[in-house]
Amino acid sequence: MRLYNFCNKVIEYSFYLLFFLVPLAFTSDTSELFEFNKLWLTFGITIVISLAWITKMIIRKEARIQRTPLDIPSPCFCFRRLSVASFL
Repeated sequence: MRLYNFCNKVIEYSFYLLFFLVPLAFTSDTSELFEFNKLWLTFGITIVISLAWITKMIIRKEARIQRTPLDIPSPCFCFRRLSVASFL
């Protein structure tokens, strides 16, 4: 249970870092809106959150994904984005 609680803390504090560090991450080398360093920071923290979540699932020996009202619109949106990208 110690590892499970540690994973919960990692997920919690990683979300805090994600929401507070990404707006503050900048370098003087970039000037575009979607800065490359912010994308990499978001990507890195998301990987940490995902690994902690997968570790929790392995510890509990169950993979539970909560159902939401966005279960149908999300795949439809992804399919539309992929279909538009294939025509470009």
